[in-house]
Amino acid sequence: MKSYDNATHTFVSGTPNSITRSVIVGGGAYNHTFVSAGVGSMDQKRDRSFDQPIKITAGYTLDTAEDIVYDPVAGIMTVTATGHGMMNGNYVLIENNSIKLECSQDNYVTPHLYPRITDPISGDWVAVASTTVNSFAIDVGKTNTGDQYVHRFAGSVANGIRKQNGTVTFQAGISTDTSEHRYDIMAGHEASNAVISGGNYAHTFANASTGAIRTGGGFEHRFVSAASSTLYIDSWAGAALTVSNAVYNPETGIVRFTAQNHGLVAPESLKLRGIGVTCAYGTKTYPTGKFGYHFKVRSVGTTTSFETFVGVSTLQHDYTGGGVVQVGVTSNLFPSFDEAYPISGIVSARTFEVNVGPNTIGHTYVQGGTVAQWYPLSFGSGYQTGLGTIGIALSSPTKGVNAEINALVGAGGSLIFSIGAGGTGYTGEYDSVFAP
Repeated sequence: MKSYDNATHTFVSGTPNSITRSVIVGGGAYNHTFVSAGVGSMDQKRDRSFDQPIKITAGYTLDTAEDIVYDPVAGIMTVTATGHGMMNGNYVLIENNSIKLECSQDNYVTPHLYPRITDPISGDWVAVASTTVNSFAIDVGKTNTGDQYVHRFAGSVANGIRKQNGTVTFQAGISTDTSEHRYDIMAGHEASNAVISGGNYAHTFANASTGAIRTGGGFEHRFVSAASSTLYIDSWAGAALTVSNAVYNPETGIVRFTAQNHGLVAPESLKLRGIGVTCAYGTKTYPTGKFGYHFKVRSVGTTTSFETFVGVSTLQHDYTGGGVVQVGVTSNLFPSFDEAYPISGIVSARTFEVNVGPNTIGHTYVQGGTVAQWYPLSFGSGYQTGLGTIGIALSSPTKGVNAEINALVGAGGSLIFSIGAGGTGYTGEYDSVFAP
């Protein structure tokens, strides 16, 4: 057989012992090159927390609030906690209902617990904005305009403040190896971003279940609880008088009612309902109830007429008919009308206290009311009407000159002053005025 003969050969036979063991070379330490592998041919064992989100619990120490100052306009709450040990940028969590505050809205009568579950910081870790050795400030949220009242510290729950201490705890899974496991980074095994914190990641909408989004406001509400004395039943007790006429002065806010044999005296309480009026916006019925139904008798003209204050308006309202006056009722309005009380204390630039006298029943502010500085005035007596405009002489201790004040004499000797010329050289708040 020639070496270059590449023809196909077919085995026919062999003589006994023609192949010996020496022909097979032993060993096996040959080089192998990977070509491919079947799916699932390798089973990699991983920890349960491998590449999976896990819940992390922040480690903390406890502290107690000793004092609180809350700014409702800025939304900053400054907490006094002696030796708290925190710095700017640290995080704290205020336990729900752990801080007790009193509010000027009800004259500091009823204490309230904060944070409530509806408050912005409820259950959240909040960054410390500023610190001193014994106090720290956090942003707890502003109060809505119109509800920005003074809050006064009234106590706190012990250990109601959690302060992060820089440690975290997480559930990594149970191991059959009960020996101690320690975190160890060996050379060449360092992992970047081994712990990823936060949650402010970009999310892309995938899909939604039918009915997942609901609009409108007609949702079912289920009663949970209510504070004591929040429900009042109005039986409209008392004798009912039928109104036959009502004359309203929009500048003074006073209504003169006509009702036969009313029997009212000032400042007796009464209730109004069903007063029909018409104005530039059409026909309406007053009172609407927005400011209640209780009023005070301001003055009594005759046995068939009386006046009460219902509030000023820029529109004229004319009586069209109807209306009932309920007498012999207990009013929920305070005080009577145009009553003066002494200021007993200044709380802040926007808040002051007055002494209205003692009472055995607690009162809670609801809404409404006006406050103005009171000046004692006297009209005197003996004036004649029909004198027209008269001049007023002035005496000034500061040598002021050329001032001109006129007074228009009205019914009952009333005077309406007007300044014709301001003059020069006048200083101070008051000058003496002499009648001619």
